[in-house]
Amino acid sequence: MKKLFYYVLGFGLLSSAFFSCKDDTEDQVKPDPEPTTDTTKTTPTPVVKQTYPFSLKLTSDVKTLEGFTVTISKDTALTLTTDAEGKVSATLNAGKYDVSATGQLTENGKLYTFNGKLSDVEISEGFDQTKVFEIALEKTTKSQIVIKELYNGGCTKNDGKGTFQNDKYVIVYNNSGEKAELKNFGLAMIAPANSFSTNKNLEGGKLVYADQGFIPAIYGIWYMPEISFEAYEQKVIVINGAIDNTATVTNSVNLANSAYYACYDVDDFKGIIKPSDEIPATQYFSAVKCGALTMTAWPLSVSSPALLCFSLDEDPETYGNNESNLYYESGTATRHATDECIKIPTANVIDGIEVFSSDEKYANKNNKRLTDEIDKGYVVLTNYQGHTLYRNVDKEATEALKENAEKLVTAADGSIDAEASIKNGAHIIYIDTNDSSTDFYEREKSSLKD
Repeated sequence: MKKLFYYVLGFGLLSSAFFSCKDDTEDQVKPDPEPTTDTTKTTPTPVVKQTYPFSLKLTSDVKTLEGFTVTISKDTALTLTTDAEGKVSATLNAGKYDVSATGQLTENGKLYTFNGKLSDVEISEGFDQTKVFEIALEKTTKSQIVIKELYNGGCTKNDGKGTFQNDKYVIVYNNSGEKAELKNFGLAMIAPANSFSTNKNLEGGKLVYADQGFIPAIYGIWYMPEISFEAYEQKVIVINGAIDNTATVTNSVNLANSAYYACYDVDDFKGIIKPSDEIPATQYFSAVKCGALTMTAWPLSVSSPALLCFSLDEDPETYGNNESNLYYESGTATRHATDECIKIPTANVIDGIEVFSSDEKYANKNNKRLTDEIDKGYVVLTNYQGHTLYRNVDKEATEALKENAEKLVTAADGSIDAEASIKNGAHIIYIDTNDSSTDFYEREKSSLKD
């Protein structure tokens, strides 16, 4: 069963009385009264505004609507919190009101934001006091867990001539203030391995699986049965070379760290370098292999991969070895053929990044592999330079976090220096538009070398 988490935004000041009763008649200056022997004083009758009961219910296709925020506004605002059925109740003075609702839920690495509004709701004599107003919420989906950085392009060797590429990693990040607990969390690369390779899945300029609810993972998948991320926590997952690579190649990255995770499963990919002893075996990702049995490694492209992270609903070993979950680019189902892929349900994809090669000779050959639902664009990588693909900071959202006061570090161009700010104790919120063209940029140096 999926575990659901939510949190409520924008709480205002609670008030037991929404509008106070007030006599609008102003005091007027009057002449002194004539002397009289009648000492009886008349007490003016107060003007009392009529109040009415008001009930509201939220509607949406989610398991729970409890804890959402409902704001009822006129001259001031009353903020209420929904019960388990998504309902709120209040007693209001007569008048016209604007009513808004908002809330967020997190589930399996995804962040769902809900909003809804009613305008000019009139509460007055004669209205049906038993009526329950309804707000249909609109849902926006983003990734709670995002790919923060991808380092796959390698670097130059110490002689300045040769190249080195056995040092690949990806950093995944909780882009929210809520803890995330995931089951069957995994990584996959999408066929074909390079953006410029012949794409058998393109027909008439369209991906054949675009409307079929899955994406084809080539060579296999990596997974961790259970993994959790604290608020704004990142995890480094080493795809290849979970050792101190700088010992032999100065320009490379030291990936021997007890906090890191490593893709290491010799039963399926015996050609992968054994991780450093500093990384405990409990932090090894397991593999489910598909395709040619003779393949000894999981060859993430050094130039132009399409990489995604996901969370499956069932055990990945069982899922990946079920023939009904396999896909063949050639269209001919031949078990363990080179073009055999594992179907990753689009609904289970958490985040993805589409990378194109910067080599001019491939400029007209790059093709997308991720559907628009996962990534509408692409980002270009110059490989063998030690460069990474790094996610852009959402400056406005990051600056809005109260805990970031006096902790953010400004770069020379006026942007937020994310890594320096994190070291200063700040929390970073990264842009997530599901468009790599907007979300990522090519960084000249690995953030792990900062």
